[in-house]
Amino acid sequence: MAKESSIGKRLNRARVELGMTVPQLREKILQDHLWPVGASTIRDIEADKTPNPGFKTLESIALGVGLPPLDVIALGLDDPPELEAGYTETQFAQLARVYKKVGKEYRPVADELVKMLIEKMERWRSSSAGAAT
Repeated sequence: MAKESSIGKRLNRARVELGMTVPQLREKILQDHLWPVGASTIRDIEADKTPNPGFKTLESIALGVGLPPLDVIALGLDDPPELEAGYTETQFAQLARVYKKVGKEYRPVADELVKMLIEKMERWRSSSAGAAT
C-alpha cells in the first residue's frame, strides 16, 4: 500500500472509503468519544489547513474512521526530535509496527503509553525552546 503524504489525505481517504460525510463523522466522534470536533475543523484537517491539530482531535478523527491514531500521527513526524541519546526515527517506526499488532482489548493501554510519549516530547520541546532563548 502506498504511503499517503499527509495526515489530512489519510483521514480524508479513510472517511470517503467508509462512505461517510463530514457531518456523519462529526456525529460519530461525538457519540463514540464524547469529544466535540466541528465539521469545519475536520474539513480543515483533511485539507491540511491546520498546521498543528491537537492530539485528542486527531485521535478522535482517526478512531472515527477506524484508523489507529499512532499511524495517522506518524505521518506528521517529518523529523522526530532526539529525546535521549540514541532515540532515533527508527524507534518511532518500531513503535508504529508494535501498535498495529496490539489487540483491541489492549488498545486503551497502548493509547495511554502513546499519550505519555507525546507528553514527554512536548516537555522536551518546551525545555529545548527555553534553553535556546
